[in-house]
Amino acid sequence: MRLMRSEAFKRMGFDLPESVKDLLDKKLELRVNLPQLESIVDKYRTLMTNLDPDMYLILKRQVFKLETCILPGTSNYNWSYTKLDHFLAKCNKTLDLFRALFDQVKKIENLLDLKIQQIAQVNLFDLGEKRPSTDKSCSAAPSVDPPDCSGANKTPFLDFVRKMEHRRNLEMEKILYIVDRMSPALRKIEEMVFGTNTGRRKEMLCYYERYELRLHECFLALISSNLECFTGLLEGNTALFQIQALLMKHSPLLQPPVQTVGVLLKRDFEHLLDRFKIISLKFHKGLEDVETASVIYLNEIFERLRASEKCLQLLQRLHRVQARPRIGEALGDKYELIMSKFLKEVIWVDQEFTKNWKNPPLVKGQTRKAGSVYWVRHLASKLKRTVLLFQQVPELMCLESKEEAFAEYRTVVKQLETFEQVTYHDWL
Repeated sequence: MRLMRSEAFKRMGFDLPESVKDLLDKKLELRVNLPQLESIVDKYRTLMTNLDPDMYLILKRQVFKLETCILPGTSNYNWSYTKLDHFLAKCNKTLDLFRALFDQVKKIENLLDLKIQQIAQVNLFDLGEKRPSTDKSCSAAPSVDPPDCSGANKTPFLDFVRKMEHRRNLEMEKILYIVDRMSPALRKIEEMVFGTNTGRRKEMLCYYERYELRLHECFLALISSNLECFTGLLEGNTALFQIQALLMKHSPLLQPPVQTVGVLLKRDFEHLLDRFKIISLKFHKGLEDVETASVIYLNEIFERLRASEKCLQLLQRLHRVQARPRIGEALGDKYELIMSKFLKEVIWVDQEFTKNWKNPPLVKGQTRKAGSVYWVRHLASKLKRTVLLFQQVPELMCLESKEEAFAEYRTVVKQLETFEQVTYHDWL
């Protein structure tokens, strides 16, 4: 548009500024750059269209950097050829870096989705052969072969149960392996985007929740499909295994008996449920590891905090957050620690007073008497403020160690107040 207006003014005989003349001289080069500008816009639109909300949250910093780079091109600015060339090179470089990161994250997403699909398709009743027909009729149709109801050439019943359990164990090991590999994959995304590998980035929470929900839905589909398969196998007319029948005087003798077959099939079903419980136990073990690490981390934090007042404030904030029972118990034990820290503070104040009461530290510009009163009031106020907070917490007031700490507190505060009164009267 600017080139068109400049050419129109030139044809009308206007005296154009040097910058506009330079723009007209380089119009061919500028028009050559037009496809590059269009390409940048197309790349940006394609990336933003394919960017789902969860990926946008973790790539928010990179998106901001990309848009900051492209933003000058959206303003009405008098570009020179040199500036435009530099702008195009910078935009292309930023777009390529963002595209590379986007492709890597998308690749891991697709891999995780594929693994979840593989879990949903697992057959825990694999017979090692073509799945039998669920046709419940044993009468032959004219156009199809009749269902196999004879049980000839079938695996003996006990071997059938053992083989099915063996194949099921192998499939469950595959499922557990897939689940174990999902956490490192998510940490790899964290490492690529944020440069850390902790598994605890708050920005990654959307991804953790997404795949936790997808795993939950996948396991529900897996259980439902396999229970339908189990029901179809039992209700179908196709023979699954072989049972020996011995002809006796009055009635045939089945080996194993029908009651034993029922018990073993029931046990097989319970075995299936136990295999599913392994997954929940796996998650429970991971949860226990997280709880253990959290308790250790909380213990370190409370040990590092020196002031009992700060410890109490932190504990009260943590209690407002819904926590698991183990972490709640660990937090409940911190009241004793807070009271012991308060006792140490009282002892420290007593030692500080005993050490400096003859020559207290003074603020610049204060006389010795005024500085002494200010100093001793400061020492006492630290303890009094903490005690006022403690009196609002029933858990602290019920501790046995509270009597010892408060007795020492009253002794020290009385000594400080006596010194303050004597010094104040001498000052007057």
